[in-house]
Amino acid sequence: MRTVLLLAVLAVSTACSSTLDEFRDAAPSSQGISVQMRPMKGQALVGDPALMPGVTGATAFVVNGTVGLTLGTIASVVATHPAQVSEDSVTWGPVTRPLWANEFKMTMTRGAGGFDYVVWGRSKRDPSGPFVQFMTGHHTPGFSQASGQFVMDWTAMQALADPPRTVGQGEVSYTRNSRGDLTLDIRFLQTGKPEEATRTDSRYGFAQVEGGDGFLEYVIDTNYATMSSALERLAIKSRWRWDGSGRADAVGSGGDLAAPFRFTECWDTAHDRTHYGDTLGLFPPEGDASACAFQDAAYSGL
Repeated sequence: MRTVLLLAVLAVSTACSSTLDEFRDAAPSSQGISVQMRPMKGQALVGDPALMPGVTGATAFVVNGTVGLTLGTIASVVATHPAQVSEDSVTWGPVTRPLWANEFKMTMTRGAGGFDYVVWGRSKRDPSGPFVQFMTGHHTPGFSQASGQFVMDWTAMQALADPPRTVGQGEVSYTRNSRGDLTLDIRFLQTGKPEEATRTDSRYGFAQVEGGDGFLEYVIDTNYATMSSALERLAIKSRWRWDGSGRADAVGSGGDLAAPFRFTECWDTAHDRTHYGDTLGLFPPEGDASACAFQDAAYSGL
């Protein structure tokens, strides 16, 4: 009888563990949602002979920083033992760590179309205060390809201790296939510093073959031609080979610009410029377009 009871307990424990693993695998922190690039030459971006590898790397840092830091926190939450587990839902929290200024809760539910989740946070300085919802999302698992989307609300996160240095929202959509190839789309809506009135919209797209070529494109509306307060659009598409060589094509338009302008920069595996040209003659042309890692121009479609 003891043996039967032990086997029954083990069977239930294994089933619960399997269910929990399914939910953990569907959490956004498990999807590898980050922009990965070859390391930059040298110790810093400053002084790179080619400008755009540094700009592309800085852009990747912004994407990974604003999104990735929160996903890292979620990874820590779902790694803990949940407060409740059933076949169709799991609840974690409140979860905190000694050096964290906040505590977090997360609920995931299973439906016919995949997994839905909600994340809340609360400052540890006010343990009796309400939890603030700052993230919602959905994940659709698949044998050959998984996909999902989530919304991060940095304005809501201002109620937390040590809040992020930005307000606004980020809408993230992603797909990752069984080989690990990733596509990512992020819309930053009305983002800016909390203490400033200026808000901007921008959009980022990213795709990369696992261990291979990739591209990042981004579009931002901001006042970079300052004759008036009108906003100009800057759209950049940067492509790279896994050996480090690449090409960026950009278009500026609208606002105080009488006509669109374009510029192109190419670089080699050491991130040295192999070609530069622009339609306004802002800088002297350099190199030969035939030396570009990608021969044809490709502009952002965002």
